[in-house]
Amino acid sequence: MMTLESFWQRHARYLLPLGTVYDMAMRIRSTSYACGVLSSRRSPLPVVSVGNLTLGGSGKTPLTMWLAEKLVEKGFRPGIVSRGYARKTHPHEVVIVSDGHTLRAQPHEAGDEPYMMAYYLPHIPIAVCKDRLRAIETLAQATHIDCVILDDGFQHLRLSRDFDLVIVDSRVMREHVFPAGYLRESPKALARASAFAVVLDEDQDGDTFLSWIRSRWPKIPSFPMHFSPAYLEDLGTHSRMPLSSLQGKRVFAFAGIANPERFFRSLTELGSSVVPCPLPDHYHYDDAAVSALVSQARRFHCDALVTTAKDAVKLLPYAPTKELPLWVLHQTVEIDCSDHLLDAICHALRSRPTES
Repeated sequence: MMTLESFWQRHARYLLPLGTVYDMAMRIRSTSYACGVLSSRRSPLPVVSVGNLTLGGSGKTPLTMWLAEKLVEKGFRPGIVSRGYARKTHPHEVVIVSDGHTLRAQPHEAGDEPYMMAYYLPHIPIAVCKDRLRAIETLAQATHIDCVILDDGFQHLRLSRDFDLVIVDSRVMREHVFPAGYLRESPKALARASAFAVVLDEDQDGDTFLSWIRSRWPKIPSFPMHFSPAYLEDLGTHSRMPLSSLQGKRVFAFAGIANPERFFRSLTELGSSVVPCPLPDHYHYDDAAVSALVSQARRFHCDALVTTAKDAVKLLPYAPTKELPLWVLHQTVEIDCSDHLLDAICHALRSRPTES
């Protein structure tokens, strides 16, 4: 079956004119907001946006979670607001996923990423709505948050923000604007950023890419960011396991995420023999789907099934599986000179007085 990536690679040259038109439309939109032709709405609370320039997975959700925990350590009471992609509830309905004490929505009501964040960050209030300002106002009334992290907010210019943290990876050097490629906007849009979190892919020349970013936008601070495996979780017992548990094991790895290759590669590097099973992003699990995955794992004589944290929260009703253990690979975010980044974000959040 032809994947979206292979389709783009095969037909990109035919889609370039459409990409040019889309790029022009996005530039006009951005300029309209910058010049005041279109007005951005102001949140009652200070806002830091975490976003990117590319379609698909780049690490926005792990970075959002990392930032939420760091802001708590700095004395803030952050909430997280997201659109809630692929949820079954109405896009303009505000859904409080968590009030910071209790999970108040299911994955199909919240969306995969917001539910995952709420599950693993039970002390952080989270809300979803296409109208992010309504989500912020509703969350502020229902909880005691004093600032907001806007998940995937770089292109949401309708809402003003106090700090724009933008994830960039090497695709911005070589890709075209949608639909001819993965870019949501031209790389020129990165001039709006307050700071860059630069993903250094081991398959690319990280130093060259970092130098390119710093030469193109010398006034915007850039911070190298790394994702690395942290530990395994047995989803049946919720116990932590060392990464060494993977060594020598044959595992059936499945993932309904935008970039599963990185996940499969991590498992291989940790010493396991991987049977990969990529699934569509935001994949919906049910009894039949889980049974089929277990059957495939048994057919390949695997020792365990392994999945991602995003998939795991949707699999809780089906764990433990009777035939094979189900493990979750958790990852950690590491940012070089993160204290300098956090100081800049905290300064921006404290500089704007909270509106009553």
